[in-house]
Amino acid sequence: MLRAMLKIGLPIALVIAATCPAASDDASALDQAAAGDETFDPDLHAHVLALVDDEAREDISASLEDAGANWGELAAALAALDGEQRAACAWLIGGMPHLDRLEMTAATLIEHVQYAFRTRDEMPYDVPVEMFEPYILTYRIEEEPVDPWRRELYDAYAPVALAEGTIVATARALNSRLARALDEREWEFFGPRQSPLLTLASGAGTNSEIAILACAMMKAVGIPSRQVAMRALRGESGGASWIEVFDGADWLPLYPLEPNAFGDFRHIEREHTDNVTVAATRSAFERVLVTERYTETGTIEFTFVSGDEPAAGFEHFSVSVLGDGELVPLDALE
Repeated sequence: MLRAMLKIGLPIALVIAATCPAASDDASALDQAAAGDETFDPDLHAHVLALVDDEAREDISASLEDAGANWGELAAALAALDGEQRAACAWLIGGMPHLDRLEMTAATLIEHVQYAFRTRDEMPYDVPVEMFEPYILTYRIEEEPVDPWRRELYDAYAPVALAEGTIVATARALNSRLARALDEREWEFFGPRQSPLLTLASGAGTNSEIAILACAMMKAVGIPSRQVAMRALRGESGGASWIEVFDGADWLPLYPLEPNAFGDFRHIEREHTDNVTVAATRSAFERVLVTERYTETGTIEFTFVSGDEPAAGFEHFSVSVLGDGELVPLDALE
């Protein structure tokens, strides 16, 4: 059994009346921002840049230019918010992928920002400040559609968080609900990921789609969370996805359909004893390798020779593992 790892890079109520976009002092700027200009011009639209702090203006200008004809939606969200919510909105705009800038609506972005702050103010547990932006505020979990899921998930699960009182108790309670409510289906080659709300409404999703929903649920009640993915399992098709939640001291694994495995870092390898594990998290638009959290790691050394002599200058090679009857190159797993 090969357990040594190549360390290569890869990169989730009290129901109170729903908040609406605030009518800020910059309503006129919002009107101008959404006036219909096809592209953002930092000189022509200086009033939009004036909405953010000086140090953020260069990044916001570049992001709005990158948004093409959709820049007005992003600017409208900035104008509708104020204070630290506007700063958080600017942070999201600056970090979001190019395609998100082309598709994001003002209403969706505003909902994500407002409800993220709502959980910070209303949930019964303390979350470290540095965890808020990357692991609660961020709306993107994997490759799912960008939808406004926070309000619906907050309304459904904030009462659970308020009743349970702690991050771990809330995560366990939501984990159990997921396991009872959802069935896993096979991944189909064609078609996009389901949105979290579609997975919840349909009662079924792929392993990855269920993990996306689990992560969205945690974020919606103010629990720092991130998806974990293993891109290939030896001897099986596809990989595995689960999430991690931050309990105030450490990241704990949560397997959406297996609540009894909560916190068990060896769960995946115990079920797949001949696997080569390459695990990575995704959040805040980044991927971070976390293989060492889930398996014993080591180093494999290679020597290339031509005859009995070292093959000097040899550069191009690939290491593969056997998965689902075929060799899967580890570099193809990102």
